[in-house]
This record gives sequence, structure tokens and C-alpha cells, in this order.
Amino acid sequence: MSDGAAGLALISASRQFSAYGPSHWAVLAVFAIGSATLVWIGRRQTESQARLLSRVLAGLTAAVYGAALVYKLVPPTINSVPLQLSDLAPVAAAYALWSQRQWAFALTYYWGLVLSTQALITPVLYAPDFPNYKFIAFWTIHLLVVWAAVYLTWGRRMRLKCRPGKRLITREFVSTNPSCASRRRSNGVDSTSIRVPSGKLRRRAV
Repeated sequence: MSDGAAGLALISASRQFSAYGPSHWAVLAVFAIGSATLVWIGRRQTESQARLLSRVLAGLTAAVYGAALVYKLVPPTINSVPLQLSDLAPVAAAYALWSQRQWAFALTYYWGLVLSTQALITPVLYAPDFPNYKFIAFWTIHLLVVWAAVYLTWGRRMRLKCRPGKRLITREFVSTNPSCASRRRSNGVDSTSIRVPSGKLRRRAV
């Protein structure tokens, strides 16, 4: 390892990420620029262009999440078990982008715009700052999930086919609640997950 690379690694290891620090503001700027770009592009695409971009974004989301998951699982520990909502949201987002199925879009809409945005505003990340891999993996996954929701909702102007009634909310609740239960059982184990108050989900599903 060169002296420069060694020095960069040392600085990264000694400097912890802090909310609303320089790296956090940089991520928020990237998020805003990326969101505006995706909306602008999405509204000007033909159907074939939109299908191609959606599948590229789906493949990118799946690849990034898959790489991060494999890294967490080797070697396998209790910390690496994918029990958090942040482990399900990328899967739903990738499938929604690829298939544009209504139920997958609904999950991406709620999880991306309502829940994953919490990670952007109030991140729970106890890890070294950029360019540490945990920092990059955390922000890349969350940005891709929210961007998927932004692109499909305002870029491609997808809409829920019905008002959020019993059937849609029940499906979203059933999909979300097991992950929240798992999150409670593993609370404190994984320091890079989204904190979701399950009580709010219960009230929303009534």
C-alpha cells in the first residue's frame, strides 16, 4: 500500500460519520441533484427509453444491494442477518423498476418516500466517514431506493390505482410489519438500519 493510500485509510478510520457534517451535506446535495435529474429525464422519455433506464436502475440497485449483502454475510454473524426494513426496500425498489407492477410500486412508494427518506434526514450510521465502505454502502443503497420512488412517482408519473384503502394498506402493512418485528428482536445489533416506530404502522393499517 502506498503512503498516500495508507494515510487516507488512517484518516477514514479515525474520523467517524456525523449527521449534518460535510459528508452528510454532500450526500444530500447528490440526492437533490439526482432526484431532479431523474424527474427531468423521466418526463421526456419514450416508453422504450423508460423501460431501458428502469431496468438499468433495477440492475444497479440489485447489484449494489447484493454486493453489500454478500460482504455482510462473509463471515456470517448475527449482525449480518438481513432482518431490517432497509434489507427489504432495495429488493422491492429493484423489482418495481424492472416490472413496474402496482404492488411493488406501492411498497417502493411508501418505503422509499416515507421511510427511507428518514435515513437521509436523520441517518443512524455509526461507522467511519467517507470513503469507508460502510459509508458508501449505506448511502448508495438508501439513495437508490429513494431515487427509484422519485423516478417512478414524478418522472414516470406512476400512480396508485386506487386510494390507499384496505387492500393496499393491508398489503403494505403485512409486508412491513414482519420486518419491524424482526427489527425489534435484533434492536441494537445492526447500527446501520432505519429506526421505524412500529406503533405508527399499526395506526396506519387500522
